[in-house]
Amino acid sequence: MNDIFASDSWLNIAITQVNDFLWTYILIGVLIICGIWFTWRTRFVQFRMVGEMIRLLADSSANHPGHKHISSFQAFAVSVATRVGTGNLAGVATAIAIGGPGAVFWMWTIALIGSATAFVESTLAQLFKLRHNGSFIGGPAYYIQKGMHNRWMAIVFAILITITFGLSYNSIQSNTICNAMYEAFGWSKVTTGILLVILSLTIVFGGIHRIAKVSSVIVPIMAIGYFILAFIIVLMNLHLLPHVFKVIMSNAFGLEQIAGGGLGATMMNGIKRGLFSNEAGEGSAPNVAATATTSHPVKQGLIQALGVFTDTLLVCSCTAFIILISGLYTSPELNGIALTQSALQSEIGSIGPIFIAIAIFLFAFSSIIGNYYYGETNIRFLFEGGRRNYEGGRRNYEGGRRNYEGGRRSYEGGCEQQSCGMKEEGKMYFQHQTSSSPIGDNINHHNSSLNLRNSSFKHILFLYRLFSGGILVMFGALASLEIVWNLGDLCMALLTACNLIAIITLGKYAFKLLDDYRQQKKNGIKDPVFHRSQLPEIEKDLDAWDE
Repeated sequence: MNDIFASDSWLNIAITQVNDFLWTYILIGVLIICGIWFTWRTRFVQFRMVGEMIRLLADSSANHPGHKHISSFQAFAVSVATRVGTGNLAGVATAIAIGGPGAVFWMWTIALIGSATAFVESTLAQLFKLRHNGSFIGGPAYYIQKGMHNRWMAIVFAILITITFGLSYNSIQSNTICNAMYEAFGWSKVTTGILLVILSLTIVFGGIHRIAKVSSVIVPIMAIGYFILAFIIVLMNLHLLPHVFKVIMSNAFGLEQIAGGGLGATMMNGIKRGLFSNEAGEGSAPNVAATATTSHPVKQGLIQALGVFTDTLLVCSCTAFIILISGLYTSPELNGIALTQSALQSEIGSIGPIFIAIAIFLFAFSSIIGNYYYGETNIRFLFEGGRRNYEGGRRNYEGGRRNYEGGRRSYEGGCEQQSCGMKEEGKMYFQHQTSSSPIGDNINHHNSSLNLRNSSFKHILFLYRLFSGGILVMFGALASLEIVWNLGDLCMALLTACNLIAIITLGKYAFKLLDDYRQQKKNGIKDPVFHRSQLPEIEKDLDAWDE
C-alpha cells in the first residue's frame, strides 16, 4: 500500500508531470505578470506606503472601543501566525534542496511583487464582506459571487480551498511533524500519525477546545522565539553573508544553471515554496482580512501586504541563511524539515533538532486546525450561498423569506404563523395557523427543502471532519515527502488560478479605493473613511458598508 505513496510511484510521477505543466507554462508567468501589473497599477503601493502600513498596525487596536470586533492588528496577527510555520521551516529547505540556493532569490522576488497582489485581494475581501454575529465574514468566494455575480465560480473556489487547505495541506503538516519527530526523537511515523489523528479528530469534533486555545498562545511565542534564534545565528555568522548572497545570485542566474536547464527548476521551486509560505494571490489570507473592522477597505489591504514582507523577507530568509551557512544543502539525503534540523544542529548543537521538532509540532498542528476551519467556512458558504446576514439577535435569510424576531416566528406572505409562549387572559398557549392555499403548500415545500439542506450539510460536515482531521492526517504520516508536497502544489495551482481570475476582473475597484484613500490623506484626513455610495455601480452589493 505504501508503494503507491512513495516518491517513485506512478502516482507521484503523474502528479509531478501535471505540476510541471501547470507551473512552468501557466502559474509562474501569470503570478509574475499579475504582480507586476498590480505593482504598476497601484503605483508601487508595497514600497511607497510601508510607513502607512506600520502606522495602521499601531493605530488599529484603538479603533471602535467598546464594540465586539476584530481589529486590523488582530487580523494581521492571525494571518502571520498561519503563514509562519511549515512553509518557513520545511518549505524553504525543500526549495533549496531541489532548486538550489537560487530558489531563495525567486522567493524574494515573488514576495516583493506578490505583496501588491496580496493588497488587492485583501482590499476586495474587505469591500465585499458580510455581517456575521456582530463581526464580519468574507473572502474570495464572497467577492466572486457578489462582485462578479458568478455563483458557479464561487462554488468552484469554495470547493478548491476546502480541498487545498482542509485536506491536502493537512497531509503536508502531518508529514512534516512526523519527519521532525523521527529526526529528533526517533519516533515511528505511524505512532506519531496515530497520535495526531486522535488529537485532530478530538478538536474538530468539538471535544477539547482548550488545546486549541493553548496553542493559539504558544504558537506566536514559538514563532518569535524561532525568529530571534535564527537572527542571532545569522549575526554570529555575519562575515559569511556576502558569500551567501553570492551563492544565491550566481545560482539564480548562473551560466551553469542556464546551460544545464536548471534555471526553470530553480525558479519554479522558489516561486512555489514562496507562494506556499506567504500565500499572496492564493486566496487564503482574504478570508482572515475580511473579518477585520476598519473604516476603509484599503487599510486591511495595506496591512496584509506587510504580512507578506514579514513572512518571506524576514522569517524565510533567516531559515535560508542558516541552511546555506551550514553548507548541508548539498547532501542528497537531506530534504524538508530534516535539512533545517541538521543545519540548526550544526550551529547550536543537539538542542537544534529538538527545538525545531517542538516548534514545527506547534506550528503545523495549529495549521491543521486552522486549515480545517478554512474548509468548514467555505462548506457553509456552499450550503448558505453567502446570502446570510447576521445582525444583533436577528437572523435574516435573503430569498428564503424567513424572519426570526424575539420569540416569534413569522413567515412572510401570511402563509404560516407560529407564536410561542404568548399570554392571553393569564393563560399560556401555543397558536399555530397554517394556510391550505397553494402559497402555503409552497412554504411547506420550502421548509422541507431547508430541512433536507440542513441534513445534507451535517452529513457533508461529518465526512469532511473525518477526512480533514483523520484520513488525510494519517495519509501524510505514511506518504513520502515528495508526494504530499506535489499534491499540495497541484491544489495550490488550481486554487491560485481561480483567485487570480477573480482579482484581475475586480482589481479596478481596489485601484479606485486606493486612489480615494490617497486623496483623503492628501486632503489632510488622518483616518480615511469609505462609504458605499462612492462606488454607485456596485453599491447594492456592499452590505457591510453602511452610510
